[in-house]
Amino acid sequence: MSAPRPAWWPICKSGTTKFESNIDLHIPDAAELSPDAIPPTATVSGDLTPFGLRARTIAWKDLEISGLRKAQGQKWLSDLAAELVKARDGYIPGVVKSSFRSSNPLSSGEYLLCLQEMRVMRDRSLTFSIFMCEQPETSRLVRSISSFDEFYDELQALIESASSKDIVELLMHMPSLGYLWNAQKWDALNRCFSQNSRKLSITCLDSKSLRHWSSLFVGRQTTSGHLITKQKAEKAIAVAEELLLLVPRRIRLPWSEMPDYYTAASSDKAIAVTPFYLPRPEAKQKSSNERAWLPSVEMFGCTTKDPATVRRIRYTLAHLKPSTDSARN
Repeated sequence: MSAPRPAWWPICKSGTTKFESNIDLHIPDAAELSPDAIPPTATVSGDLTPFGLRARTIAWKDLEISGLRKAQGQKWLSDLAAELVKARDGYIPGVVKSSFRSSNPLSSGEYLLCLQEMRVMRDRSLTFSIFMCEQPETSRLVRSISSFDEFYDELQALIESASSKDIVELLMHMPSLGYLWNAQKWDALNRCFSQNSRKLSITCLDSKSLRHWSSLFVGRQTTSGHLITKQKAEKAIAVAEELLLLVPRRIRLPWSEMPDYYTAASSDKAIAVTPFYLPRPEAKQKSSNERAWLPSVEMFGCTTKDPATVRRIRYTLAHLKPSTDSARN
C-alpha cells in the first residue's frame, strides 16, 4: 500500500530545505503496534543522522535508551504510532501531526515525518517507509490551532519542551477547564502540569469568580455527549485549586479583569487562542434545556516561534495583576 505524496512534498524536494532523510521502520508483529507507542521489538534503518546516530540500523529500544524519548519528548512518537496504526488498519496515512526536533548539531531543526509506504510480509511483519523533511524556517513561525484538542496538544508540547530553568507563563480562566470536556486529554495535560509545576506561572480567575463561572457549565454537553453535573463542576474547581497549590507563581483575577483570550509562553514559543462558546456571567443565563444544546467549547488561534511575538505576549502576561480594589477584596 502506498500513500499519496503530501502537498508540501514539492517544497521539500525543491532544495529549499537543508536536510532530508529516508528511513525504514520494521515492526516484527503487526499485532504489537498500538496507537500510542512504537513496540520495542521494532528496528530502524536508513539515514539516522537527524537522530544524532551514525549507525545505519538500530533497534527501537536502543534508540530510546540513547536518550531520544527524554530529549525530544513523547508527542511526536505517539503521533507517529497513530499514523502507523491507521496504515495497518487500512486507512490512508499521511503527515505525522507533531514535528520532530533533531538534537544533532549537523542537522538541527524541525522535521516533518511522512509515511510513504507500508509493506506487509508473509510472516505478518510490517515495514514502513518514512520520509523526513526539515521544515523551512518560515514554516515554523506560525501554526494554526482550530480545536480544543489541538490547543491541549500544543500546550503540552510547549511545557514539555521548555527547559527546567525556563518559566512558562499561562493565562486561562480555569486551569482544569478540560476536565469538564475531555477526561482523556485532561489526564495527559494534568500529568504534564504536575510534572512541570515548578516552571509554571498561572494567571486565572480568583476563587469566588471561578466557582460562579464553573457553575454556568452545569447542563452543558461534553465532547462525549454526557451532561456536566453540579458535582462534576465542583470537582473541576477542586482539581484546579489542587493544581494551583503546586505552582509557585500564580495570579488570581476577578471576572471583570480577566481577558477573553488564552495564552501560554515559554522563552522561545507562544500560544494565543480565543475560546468559543464559553459562558459569560454578565450575560442572560440560558435554561438547563437550552444549555444542553449549546456547542462544545473550542479554541481557535495559533502557536508561534516568532521572537518578537513571543516577547510581546510574555510582556503582556508579566503585567497582568489584580487592581488595588480587587486585591483588597
